[in-house]
Amino acid sequence: MGHAARHAADPSAHIVPLLFEPVIWALGASLLATLAFIANPVKLHLTRESVLGVVFLAGASGAVIIGDRITQESHDLAAILFGSAVVVERSDLVLVALATVVVLGIHALLWRPLIFVAFDPIGARVQGLPVRGLNLFVFLAIGIAVALCTRALGALPVFAFSVLPAMAALAVTSNLTVAFALATGIGALAGAGGYAVSFRAELPVGATQSAVALGVLMAALARRLIATLRNRQPRAGSAER
Repeated sequence: MGHAARHAADPSAHIVPLLFEPVIWALGASLLATLAFIANPVKLHLTRESVLGVVFLAGASGAVIIGDRITQESHDLAAILFGSAVVVERSDLVLVALATVVVLGIHALLWRPLIFVAFDPIGARVQGLPVRGLNLFVFLAIGIAVALCTRALGALPVFAFSVLPAMAALAVTSNLTVAFALATGIGALAGAGGYAVSFRAELPVGATQSAVALGVLMAALARRLIATLRNRQPRAGSAER
């Protein structure tokens, strides 16, 4: 409450020096993580999954250590980690909107090469496509989007919406165009539905939105499992005959 009063009385007191701007450091960390992903870990007898685990553990442990040393502004730190979609600053909203337009625009232009590289990198390399460059763009786009959105919404909902809607869509359909549209709808539904549930039940917004997205994924996987079991039953009956 004291921080809010000081900010209202003197908005310039809330200005953060450029050196300590969280977005700058988040973008830098994303670029470093991108370099780790596009490198070839096989030479170090590592897999990309192990590198991903190291990056995640380093980021999580760093957040816990730094958060433990911060005695003031703990509410702002918790909002960054777990999400605070109730109040989003105008500057964060503008940055997210600009990043969305740029990233989606480039993806639309490079749609076919990106799909080709994702599903058949060897064939794409034979066809002369810049596989490493396209992979670099994908990782950079993810890093920039995650860094900017985490600043606005928090790490937990951003990570959840980066993974869960896409998994749910792919569990329903194998058509990529339909899957992209469906994932977008699932993300919007989980965001709005999670906000409504958190408002009615007085729950944390980011965690509730993530839980709703997880619930949609569980429903999609259950539907896929039931359909698979139904398709196997006639085959089993015909084999017995």
